[in-house]
Amino acid sequence: MLPALGLPVCGAAFDELTGSGLGPVFAVCAVLGAALAAALSSRAGWWWVTTSAPVTVLAVTSGSQYLAHHDAYHGSALATGAARWLVNAFPVMAAALLAALLVIVVRSILDRRGTRRETRRGARLGTRPEARGTAGRRGGSRSRRRAATAPRRSEGAD
Repeated sequence: MLPALGLPVCGAAFDELTGSGLGPVFAVCAVLGAALAAALSSRAGWWWVTTSAPVTVLAVTSGSQYLAHHDAYHGSALATGAARWLVNAFPVMAAALLAALLVIVVRSILDRRGTRRETRRGARLGTRPEARGTAGRRGGSRSRRRAATAPRRSEGAD
């Protein structure tokens, strides 16, 4: 989760130090941070990455704006500033979320293709149970072979 928080903070710091306010450097860093976090996380962590991307962007936006211009935000000006931060951060939040979702979808597709390739490879090598027939199942080929080779009892013998 370090990229998801570290890159947006670095981008916000760079934008604020250059005096331009939060701009394209912050936006690019936030989107890359969310995408990189999605790429590095496990399947179980994807939920956390997707839900934390917008929250992280909003927190970094609010924190950096307040720290950079804390004298301008007192009383009702703080509420107005918070509303402005939310509105201005929304496109970046949406882009970060979409980037994380795109990485997750691509990883899911690649994981499925990799599983299919391994399954096909296993079938060629005879390592998959399906490739060996139904030997372990009731009524499968093994039981048919046993029935064919077993000595038959005569019906009248006791």
